[in-house]
Amino acid sequence: MATIGDIKAGLAHGKSEADKALAQLAGVTAQVDKAIAVLQALAAGTQQPAVMGAIGKLSAAKQKFGEGAGLIQAAVAQTEKYNAVL
Repeated sequence: MATIGDIKAGLAHGKSEADKALAQLAGVTAQVDKAIAVLQALAAGTQQPAVMGAIGKLSAAKQKFGEGAGLIQAAVAQTEKYNAVL
C-alpha cells in the first residue's frame, strides 16, 4: 500500500506533467495564431473559400486547445485540493 508521501509525490509528478502539457498547448496555440495570420494575409481582399475554410478550421482547433487547457487546469486544481487534505 502506498504511503501518504508516495501519494503526494505522485500528485506532484502528475501536476508537473500537466504543467508541461499546458506549456506545450500554449506553444501550439501560438503557432496556430501565426498560421491564421499568414492565411488571413494571403486571403486579404479575395475571400477565397478554401483559404477561409482553412482559417475557420484553424480557429476551431485553437478553441479546442483552449478547452483542453481549461480541463487540464481543472484536473490540476483537483489534485492540489486532494493533496491539501492528505
